[in-house]
Amino acid sequence: KEKGVMTFDIVSMQNPQQFAPEFAEFLLNDKGETRKVVKTNFGWHYIELMQVINPGPVYKIAYMAKDIAPGDETIRQANNSANKLFSEAKNLKAFDDYVAKNKLQKIETPNLLKENDYSVGNLPDAREVVRWAFADAKEGDVGGPFNMNDQFVVPVLTKIVPKGLIDVKTARPQVEAAVRNSKKAEAIKAKLAGKNTLEAAAGVYPNIVVATAGADSSLVFASSIINGVGQEPKVIGAAFNKAYQAKLSDPIEGNGGVFVIKVNGTGTKNIDVPATDKAKTLAQQFGYGWFEPLKKEADIKDERSKHY
Repeated sequence: KEKGVMTFDIVSMQNPQQFAPEFAEFLLNDKGETRKVVKTNFGWHYIELMQVINPGPVYKIAYMAKDIAPGDETIRQANNSANKLFSEAKNLKAFDDYVAKNKLQKIETPNLLKENDYSVGNLPDAREVVRWAFADAKEGDVGGPFNMNDQFVVPVLTKIVPKGLIDVKTARPQVEAAVRNSKKAEAIKAKLAGKNTLEAAAGVYPNIVVATAGADSSLVFASSIINGVGQEPKVIGAAFNKAYQAKLSDPIEGNGGVFVIKVNGTGTKNIDVPATDKAKTLAQQFGYGWFEPLKKEADIKDERSKHY
């Protein structure tokens, strides 16, 4: 119907469906033909292949997702292994020796276990283990085996912490990071002491630049995060301290570092919040406001663990 010439610098045959079938059949021919006249639904075509680079088969790959679940034999072997560990490991030392000898996976839980907990380490539904630990178990006792979804668990009670203040060795894994950060913050604060400008404070450490928070959106007292900084409630509170609206703030120890701020300006802004959101926020604030003090003052004996 129409006459014309089309040229292709590069023709990729990774997707031959982009051509008419007769056209693609010649392009993929393995007879060594370089010129041919073919007819398609679009008319007659004279095709000339100028160069063929890296000819080869093209494969289509399909991905098929399939859940792989343990079979009866696998479950039976795991159950037998767990029962053997339980029968041979009568105390903590025997437990550790058996685990090391048989190259089993031992997972230690760094956090203290509480009587009403439902999870133990990376085991989300381990209520049976918790109830066993707080029933009649003693230090060094081995329990189980407990069947949890697709695995068998044999726990050993390594330590019982009496009520009250815990010893330093037990507390260390839980507070070490916080104490280390606090010590680092003290050292940073000492270096920032006496700096009267943001530029001077930033110059104490290399590659530190002065940034503006709230440049894209206003910072309000109810904000939970600072754009580009993160969750820093102490910094947000300090920004609304009238003493820091006329001078540089003192170094502030935050969650992600030590901050020095200067308020560029203040003002009021009406924020349209739906009534439902307002009521929800007020309910949350009110609930936390009265519930926490009452809980601290009340003499409550939590006996849920005896029933659940």
